[in-house]
Amino acid sequence: MLKIKIICDILVVLCPGDPEVGNDGIIKFKDLSDNKNEYSGKFLYDGGNIRMRAAFSEEIQAEKIIVVGGSKTKVDFMKLYLIQRGVSDNKIIRIESSSDTNGNLHAIRKILERHNKIDKLKDRKIAILTNEYHQPRTQRMGKDILESVKIMPQYINAEDYASDNSKFEEEMADRIYQERLGVEDWDNGIYKDQRKSRGFFVAKLYDKLD
Repeated sequence: MLKIKIICDILVVLCPGDPEVGNDGIIKFKDLSDNKNEYSGKFLYDGGNIRMRAAFSEEIQAEKIIVVGGSKTKVDFMKLYLIQRGVSDNKIIRIESSSDTNGNLHAIRKILERHNKIDKLKDRKIAILTNEYHQPRTQRMGKDILESVKIMPQYINAEDYASDNSKFEEEMADRIYQERLGVEDWDNGIYKDQRKSRGFFVAKLYDKLD
């Protein structure tokens, strides 16, 4: 498959699954969840390691990488994962958020607003990296949370840069179905915490936002 080269000013990597540390100290993230689909009996696809591998792909070039996740521990692991694979420490910015996609996107917006960066980013390219199954929900939420204040990201599928999709074909199909239900809930205004005020959501910055 031909990989399209992505050049952006800021690459945002949304929170993957849980990290695992090997005996050699090398960090990985899980591609399969610990949870099973109740009908197929298969473990659900998370694609966490694939998402993180794509973040340092040679075909994705970014001046800064923002890692956003549901705890300081999570974003610390995300940053260390990238450093272990040759990404410069001062290139990575950690943002702690509430622990779901809704929380991830609100944290990005809150940090950019808090530091008066939104107007300054109008002429800069922002990309959001997540997995293929996660794109419809991320883009639907992003339309309301980010695009409403003129944050207009490009969305990138991790599997296009770091995976053979056929490896988890059945697990991916199960996950795509669940994601469609999430989009429906958002459209119907019943998604978890959807109606909470912006102040409800966690947004902590641990590195300098240039």
